[in-house]
Amino acid sequence: MRLRRLAIVACLAAGLALAVSAAAQSPFDIALEAGLAAMRANRYREALERFREAVAAAPDNLAALLAQVRAANALGEFDEAVATARTIIGIAPAPEHHAWLAAVAERAGLTDEARAAYKASVQGEWLGRSDVAESYLLFLVDIGDHTAALDLARAEGWLAPGRDYCRDPLPGINRRSGMLLAWLIHPDQAPCLLAVARSLTDEGFTRLPRHILLDLIAKTDDQKLRTRATAFLRARLPQHDVPTLAEALNGAGYSLGRRLQNDDAILAYERAMAVDPRFSWPPSNLARVYINRKDYAQALEWLQKAVALNPEHLRAVQNLGWTLNELGRRDEALAVYQRALALDPDDAWTHANIGWALLKLGRESEAVPALQTSLRLDPSQRNVRNFLETRLGADPRVGPTPFGSHDR
Repeated sequence: MRLRRLAIVACLAAGLALAVSAAAQSPFDIALEAGLAAMRANRYREALERFREAVAAAPDNLAALLAQVRAANALGEFDEAVATARTIIGIAPAPEHHAWLAAVAERAGLTDEARAAYKASVQGEWLGRSDVAESYLLFLVDIGDHTAALDLARAEGWLAPGRDYCRDPLPGINRRSGMLLAWLIHPDQAPCLLAVARSLTDEGFTRLPRHILLDLIAKTDDQKLRTRATAFLRARLPQHDVPTLAEALNGAGYSLGRRLQNDDAILAYERAMAVDPRFSWPPSNLARVYINRKDYAQALEWLQKAVALNPEHLRAVQNLGWTLNELGRRDEALAVYQRALALDPDDAWTHANIGWALLKLGRESEAVPALQTSLRLDPSQRNVRNFLETRLGADPRVGPTPFGSHDR
């Protein structure tokens, strides 16, 4: 009993200490700490509200203002992010603060303001300067100002006579920056441009990889490279130049969705569609939110809109097939997967989904070759490998993957 009383007293003392500590904190401290905790938990909307409270309590506090910029940027609230970054510059015009303004102004589509902020951010020497200089290069190339991009590269010491920027990476800068320099300096001899276009597309860029590929297709003498670039351009990128703001809002939606902030992701996608109604990526990505919720009827509606906007949008066509399959409309799903296969015959995911759909229809003799082809194209698919080994056993000629002779 005595031990129990001691434990109770200890708990009460600890609770009192916490209460006193909380009472000693100012409204600013409470709001800022709550916002930071929400950011760590990826609850960006809650974080932004708390940071607004912190800034209201201490309007000149740089930590709170920078936190507000980060939260607003994550949510795609670019107007608020830009306005707050301007306030920071007014208080402390340090190069790193100009870098923040450059980043959010660029995403908001404020090209002139972003350019001026980037230029100011690379004037002085500071810890993150080299990374910002490379972001500035990417920005200049993206807006099509190749002359200014080359001037920047020259000032940074990135230009070397006779260098092949595809084959001979430049020390001190990242690989992507080197490949962008290849485009600027020797575009007719730059096979790495397909790789950088793929990388940029995977990061959510649209306009820049599109222009890189159009230039590559026009200038390369390598017919195989031209064919691959043409296929990628057709299946993976929009058929028009997407405004920067729509591209950035789509990117914000994608990041929010990956962090399970689905309501805010939906808002970002809807705003992207309002900026560019022809852009098929936002409705396609919005459908994925509903797929993850297993709301396939809603997903189907958005995917049909995406495919109507761009019938050659590979990811939208693939996800349309997936959704139809989940709705039990397997014959329709197979027809859509065949359309996806025509867009990219070497896409492992499409071959796998054709195989799974055929299995659901009881057509195993047709499903197995499709799954074998899928695994040949992407040997990392453990579920496909496990299924084939269960059905066919390991092939001693080629290891654990049971390929038929026609799949070699």
